[in-house]
Amino acid sequence: MPDVKLLTFPSKGEESRLQNEASTGLPMVLVPSLPKAEAEATAGNFQSRQQTTVSGAKNDLLLVCSTRRRSCALVNTPSPCINKAIHHIQELERKIEGWFQQLEHTPHQMFPLTVQDGKVVRFSSPDPSSVQPLVSTLFLPDLSVEGMGLCARESGTSTPLREETRAVLSEVIDLIARLEADRQEAEAALKTEKERRKTLGKKIDCLSLWRLQQLPAAVQKEHESCVRDICELQWHLKCKEEIQKQERERLTKTEVLNLRLQDDIDFVKKHSPLLKEKMKMESLTISLIEKSQEEANKKMSETDSKLQQKQWQFDDASSKAKEEQQNMVKEINDIMYTLQELQNDFGQTKVVWNMYCNKVLEIEKKMEDGDKLFKELQEIIPVLEEQETTLNNEITDLMLKIEEQVFQNQDLKNKYEKLQQHTQITTSDGESKISLLREKYNRKFRDLSDMRNKNKECELEIEDLIQKIQESEDTVVRLQKERTRMCKAIGRNKEHTIKAKAELSQVVMIHSASKAMLEDMEQQTFIDEAKIRKTIENTRKECMKEIKELVIIKSKMASGNSELKQGQADANIEKEDTQKIFYEVMTETNQHQKKVEEFQKLNKETIERVKNLKTTLLEHEMKLTQTEGILSEKKITAQRQLRDLNEQNSEVSNELDRVLMRTEDLRKKTEYFKASQIAMEKVAKAAEDATAELQIDFQAVEFKYKNAVSSVNNLQTEVANCKKRFELSKETHSTLFENRQNIMAENETALQNSRQKNLDLALEYRALQKTFLETKSSLVCSYDKNVQKSASLQDHQQLSLLQRRMHRAVVEYFEQRSLHSQAGLATFQALSHKNSQDVGRVQEDLSKAVQRISAFLHSLTDGSTTTEDAATNKQPAIDAFLKHKKKPTVQITV
Repeated sequence: MPDVKLLTFPSKGEESRLQNEASTGLPMVLVPSLPKAEAEATAGNFQSRQQTTVSGAKNDLLLVCSTRRRSCALVNTPSPCINKAIHHIQELERKIEGWFQQLEHTPHQMFPLTVQDGKVVRFSSPDPSSVQPLVSTLFLPDLSVEGMGLCARESGTSTPLREETRAVLSEVIDLIARLEADRQEAEAALKTEKERRKTLGKKIDCLSLWRLQQLPAAVQKEHESCVRDICELQWHLKCKEEIQKQERERLTKTEVLNLRLQDDIDFVKKHSPLLKEKMKMESLTISLIEKSQEEANKKMSETDSKLQQKQWQFDDASSKAKEEQQNMVKEINDIMYTLQELQNDFGQTKVVWNMYCNKVLEIEKKMEDGDKLFKELQEIIPVLEEQETTLNNEITDLMLKIEEQVFQNQDLKNKYEKLQQHTQITTSDGESKISLLREKYNRKFRDLSDMRNKNKECELEIEDLIQKIQESEDTVVRLQKERTRMCKAIGRNKEHTIKAKAELSQVVMIHSASKAMLEDMEQQTFIDEAKIRKTIENTRKECMKEIKELVIIKSKMASGNSELKQGQADANIEKEDTQKIFYEVMTETNQHQKKVEEFQKLNKETIERVKNLKTTLLEHEMKLTQTEGILSEKKITAQRQLRDLNEQNSEVSNELDRVLMRTEDLRKKTEYFKASQIAMEKVAKAAEDATAELQIDFQAVEFKYKNAVSSVNNLQTEVANCKKRFELSKETHSTLFENRQNIMAENETALQNSRQKNLDLALEYRALQKTFLETKSSLVCSYDKNVQKSASLQDHQQLSLLQRRMHRAVVEYFEQRSLHSQAGLATFQALSHKNSQDVGRVQEDLSKAVQRISAFLHSLTDGSTTTEDAATNKQPAIDAFLKHKKKPTVQITV
C-alpha cells in the first residue's frame, strides 16, 4: 500500500456560526500519496481552488449571498477521490497493454496460478521445476475482485506488475468504501440540516407571531408619544424652509447687486490711469479738508462742552421751576379750598341776613300796629286812668311775678349756656375721636384690603401649586405605569437582545466589511466630487474671464470708434465727462459698498433678531397662556372682592351719612335755639319798655308771655330730648367703640395668624418649588431615557430587519446548498453506478480473455493444433482485447 495523507476540505464556517454548524458534517478524505510531480500538481490545484473558494466566500459576504459561488467544492470541482480512481484505472489499462506487449515478445515466460495457504496467488515468480501453461498462471476462469484477497505470497518474490495491480485495485476499493462513507456522512448532514430547517422555521413562525401581536402595539404607543415631537419638528422644518426661501431671494438680490458692482468696478479699473491724477488732487484736497475738519471738530467739542454745561444749568433751573410750580400749585389749592369755605360761610350768612331782614319787617309791621294801638289807647286813656289805679295793684303783683320769672329765665339761660358749652366740648371731642377712628379705620381697612389681596394671591398660587402637584402626581403615576411597562419591555428586549446578540455577532463581520467598503467608496466619491468642484470652479472662472474680456474688448472697440469719429476736439470734453462719471461712479461705489455692508449687517442682525424673536414668541405664547388662566382666576376673585368691598363701603357710607345728618340737625337746632334766645331777649326788653310806658299792651304781653312759656316748655322738652339723645348717642358710641376695639383686636389676631399662614405657605411654596424642579429634572431624565429607548428600538428594528434579511438569505443559501448536495449525491450515485457497470464489463471482458487464453493454452498442452493454429487463435483474442481497449475512457463530469 502507498503512503496515505489526510486532506481536509475547506469549510465555509469561517464567516458565520450557522455556516460552521452546517458545514461540520463535511468529511475528511483519505488521499493516497502520488508521485512527487503529480502530488505537487494536485496539491497546487487544490490550494488554488481552496483560496478561490475562501476569497469567493469573502466576496459573498459583501454581496449578502451568491448561490453559485457558495456551492460545495465537491460539486463544482472534480473530487480528488474520483480523479485518483480514474488515474489508477488508466494506469491499469496501460500496464495491461504493456503486459500484453511483453507477452507478444516473450510468449514462453508465463507463470502458473498457485494456491498457497488457502490463498490464490496470481502472477507468482517462475519456478524452474514447475512450469505450467500461460492461462493457468495468469487468471482464473472466473475473474472477481475480492478486496484484500489479492495479495502476494508470504514467502517468495513477486513481480512489480503484480504488486502494482494489487495496490491499484486495493486503492480503488478503498476509494469506493470512502465514497460510500462520504455518502453516509452527507446523508447524516442532510438529516441534521433538515431538522435545523424545521427548528428555524419554528423560530421564524414565533418571531412572525411576535411581530404581528406585540410589535404594532409598541410601535403605536411610541408613535403616539412622538406625535407632538413630530408635529413640532414639522413646524420647525416649515419655518426653516420659509427662512431658506427668504434667504435665497436675498441671495439672488445680493448676487445681482454684486454683479452690478463688479461691472462698475471693471469700468473704474478701465479708466484708472486717467483718474490717478485726479485721485492725487483729491487726496491733497482731502488732506486740507481733514485739517479744516479737525479744527471744526475741536470747535465742535468746545461748543459741545459749553452746550452740556448750559444743558445742566437748564436742567437745574427746570427742576427748581418745577418744584416752585408744585409749591405754587399746592398754595393755590389751599387758597381755593379756603375760598370755597368762605363762599360757603358767605352763603350761610346771606341766609341768616335774609332771616333777620324778614324778622325786622315783621317787627316793623308789629310797631305800626303798636302805633295804631297807641293812638287808640290815647283816646281811651281817660277811661283807662281810672282803671289804672285798679290795675297798678295788679301790675305790682304781676311785676313781682315777672321778676321771679326773670330770675327763673336767667337760671335757665345759665343752664342752657352751660349745656351748650358742654355739647360743644363733647361734639369737638367726638369729632376729633371720630376723625382719629376714621383714620385708623381707613388705615386698617387698607391694610385689610392689602392683606386680602395678598391672601387671595397666595390662595391662587396655592391652588395653582395644588393643581401642579396633582398634575405632577398624575404624571408620576403615569410614569410609574410607563416604567413598569418599560421594565417589562426591557426584560423582553433583553431576551430579544440575548437572542439578537448571537445573530449580531454574525452581522458584525458583514457590517464591518461593508462599512470599510462604504468608507472607501465615500472617500473615492468625496475625492471625485472635490475634483469635479475644482474643475467646475475653474471653468466658471475661465468663462467669467472670457466674458469680461469680451465686454472689455467690445467697450474698447466702441470707445475707439467714437474717439476716431469725434477726434481730438472732443477729447477734452470726454475727459471732463469721464472725470465727472468717475467721481459719480466712485461715490456710487462707496455708497454701494456701504449699502452692501449695511445690508450684510442688517441681514445678520435680522437673522439673529428673527431667531431671538421666535424664541421670545414661543416663550411669550407660553407665558400668555399661563397668564391668561391666572388673570381669569384673579379677575373672578377681584370681582368678588370688589362686590364685597362695595357692599362694605356702601354700609360704611350710609352710616357716615346718618351720623353727619344727625350732627347737622343738632347744629341747626342749636343755631335756631340761639336765634330764638336772642329774639326772646329783644322781646323781653321791648315788653319791659312797653309795660313801663303802656299798660294797654298788657294783653299782648300776657299773650306773648304765654307764648314764651309754651316756647320755654318746648325748649325744656327739647332739651330733655336732646339729653336723652345725647345719652343714647353716648351709649351707642361706647358700644360701637367697644365693638370696634373688639373687631380691631380680632383683626390684629387674624393678621398675625394670616402672617404666620403666609410664612408657612411661603415655606411650602419653596418646598413645592424644589419638588417641582426635582420632578421636572426627573421628567427630563425620563424623556432622555425615552429618547434613548426610542433610538435603541429603532436600532433594534433595523437589526431585526437585517436579521430577517440575513435569515432569509441563509435559508435560501441552505436550501440551495441542500439542492446542490442532493444533486451532487445524485451525480455521485449515477457515477458509482456507471463505474460499477464499467467494472462489470471489464470483468466480463477479462473473463472472456482469460477463457480464450486458457482454451488456447489447453489446446497447446493437448498438442491438437500446430503453432500456426495457435497463432491464428491468438490473433483474434488480441484483436478482441484491443477492441475492448480502444473503447473511450470513462469521463465523470459533474
